[in-house]
Amino acid sequence: MSVLQGTVLDFTAAAGGTAVLDDGRRVELAAGAQGELPGLARGQRVRLRVDERGIAVAAAPLTLPLP
Repeated sequence: MSVLQGTVLDFTAAAGGTAVLDDGRRVELAAGAQGELPGLARGQRVRLRVDERGIAVAAAPLTLPLP
């Protein structure tokens, strides 16, 4: 797994969403990727844990640890 940084494009806890990485690639955000956080907002900078399939399975604002 890789830890990367990006920006949230869209996200809902139930359906997941999309983020764009600093290099321009888009990654899927898995439903529940925010862990116990209340949610992720469009435009929010995040740290992402991306699995071997290229799906972000954990996400958190840059100022917080990954769940």
